[in-house]
Amino acid sequence: MKKTKKILCVAFILSALFTLLALPSSAFTTVASKEYTVGGDLDEFIHNDPIDNGYGRIRSHFNRFLINETGVDTMHNSYRQFGMVSFGDRTNSTNWAEPGEWTDRYDVRVDSLGTATYSMMR
Repeated sequence: MKKTKKILCVAFILSALFTLLALPSSAFTTVASKEYTVGGDLDEFIHNDPIDNGYGRIRSHFNRFLINETGVDTMHNSYRQFGMVSFGDRTNSTNWAEPGEWTDRYDVRVDSLGTATYSMMR
């Protein structure tokens, strides 16, 4: 009996994970987005942009030391959220963060001059 319960529990968890992974990006709402030009010989930066009347922040990074990369981390005081950074055909998402907590920073590689988009999703 215990073995059957364990198998059913594992099957349920795997089913839930596959369902979450299969959700289209339209299942999430974009709270706010910022765009900055990155790459080439541009200076490195960290922008800490307030959004949603100051209740949240999108922190955008560009680092060209050794390898060009751009990253994002986000925080909102009212709800769970995560960040996304996109450059060309590359996109990376952060972990989910609880209200009032920052996500971890996630980066994408920048191999040319272009526009990066930094977003907060919920």
